[in-house]
Amino acid sequence: MQSTDVVVLGSGVAGLTTALIAASHGLSVTVLEKTDLVGGATAYAAGGAFLPGAAQLPQEADPAAARAYLAHNMQGRMNPVMVDAYLDNGPKALAALEACSVVRFAAAGGMDYRMNMPGATTSPRTVMPVPFDGSVLGRDLKRLRQPLPTTMIFGGMQVDHRDIAQLVKATRSPRATLYAARLLARHYVGKLRYGRSPRLVFGNALVGALFKSARDHGIDIRLKSEATSLVIEDGRVRGVRYVDAAGTETTIAARRGVMLATGGFPGNAAMRREFAAFAEVHLSLPPPTNTGDGLALGTSAGARFGEGNLSDHCLTPVSHYTPRGGKELRFPHFAFDRCRPGAIAVGPDGRRFVNEGLAYSDFVLGMYRANAVPAFLVCDHHFLRKYGLGMVLPAPFGYSNLIRDGYLVRASTIAALATQLGADPAGLAETVKRNNLYAETGDDPEFGKGGDPYSRAQGDPEHKPNPSLGPIERAPFYAIRLYPGDTATTRGLVVDAQARVLGADNVPIAGLYAAGPDMANPTMGTNPSGGCNIGPAITFGYLAATDMAAR
Repeated sequence: MQSTDVVVLGSGVAGLTTALIAASHGLSVTVLEKTDLVGGATAYAAGGAFLPGAAQLPQEADPAAARAYLAHNMQGRMNPVMVDAYLDNGPKALAALEACSVVRFAAAGGMDYRMNMPGATTSPRTVMPVPFDGSVLGRDLKRLRQPLPTTMIFGGMQVDHRDIAQLVKATRSPRATLYAARLLARHYVGKLRYGRSPRLVFGNALVGALFKSARDHGIDIRLKSEATSLVIEDGRVRGVRYVDAAGTETTIAARRGVMLATGGFPGNAAMRREFAAFAEVHLSLPPPTNTGDGLALGTSAGARFGEGNLSDHCLTPVSHYTPRGGKELRFPHFAFDRCRPGAIAVGPDGRRFVNEGLAYSDFVLGMYRANAVPAFLVCDHHFLRKYGLGMVLPAPFGYSNLIRDGYLVRASTIAALATQLGADPAGLAETVKRNNLYAETGDDPEFGKGGDPYSRAQGDPEHKPNPSLGPIERAPFYAIRLYPGDTATTRGLVVDAQARVLGADNVPIAGLYAAGPDMANPTMGTNPSGGCNIGPAITFGYLAATDMAAR
């Protein structure tokens, strides 16, 4: 029988953090990845980690404010032991990860999502991975999962906020033109040399750096290796049975422990029907291979699910379509379009139902409350060419194929647009009329778009008087359909402050750990700020590895 100190199931941020911290303590580690690619859902993510107190962030006047903010978000359901473990150890985990790897983070811009709650701050509590040069992976670059196709441009070029800001000015500014030319040159040279662009940003930068560091530490990463059962002897998890790339069932012993980090259950249709509202149209963004393997293995050993979540998913609005002769494409509407001046979201009655500038998870909750599924994101021609709309990029990019394939709906009048959408024409006409009045006065008395710090910050600072409110008046008019979706599941296995999986008797199952979406999220699915999946994944991966090393 093969043996190692630590077996990790999954190669996203939770799994690779566990592996690297364990290796830094001198432990041998084997990572079993179900698919043929490294990175899991982290490769699709923005990559931010909510880690208040991290060295990269401004020092807070009141260190207890972050805890108070989380407590108010969880509405009396907070587990203080888990939240304290998260907040107390998050900065230590990040420092340890950077110390043993080439992973690097920097302070993100932005603020907490619910600025009306006690403890919220306009200063960042989220760190973001810095761009990473994937060329150092050499041939292994092709083994790194790429981002969602809809978040890349020019056939696979990854761009971050700075890139986007320069690209939209490329036809107006010589400096931006030069920036864009260099970016494109590097992209196409990289594609010729490596088969894909080597410049990695956001979550792809994070998993790229983790992958490189795992190689440097000699961590054994086995692709196409699907765990089938746990080896349990004398009440302790002692290894894993898995089917390897050749289709052979193999057993590997784990002397210190097994980490479940398989990415939760977003790809599991049966669990979606049980735990997601509007499950029949719910669109998950993570890889469809994330089907709850770690959860099934954990429950087979006596583990139990966490209860009482405010949401079992990290929600986000998603649009989708299937191009002619291609595969379905999905796009997450985090902020760029719906928050800008001149876009409104309406339900089948043609009426607005929410502040469009709210955080993405709160926007979906608004869809639920109003039964606005799907919702329609409406704009005019000026907005479309200036800001884009979902998968429609701003000028000078074309969009006729998106109209042809039914993703983008276009009409010469508001009434005709409503008819094509199946919405109420009179309701939409009245809503647009009101929106145009609000855009002129700068005040949205119905939902307050641009009146609160968060939605105001997501608008266009150059647009006056309200950066989040703009008219819809220049024909033709456009709309896309929005559906509830998610970036991760948050209903996972109950663990303790060392990420040890707990049994029905609330006693740790010896040798078994969980992190990432396989672990019950300590924020109870509330998504209070950017990075509330990756922050806990790093923290509890670190705590698990540290505990295994101590044992």
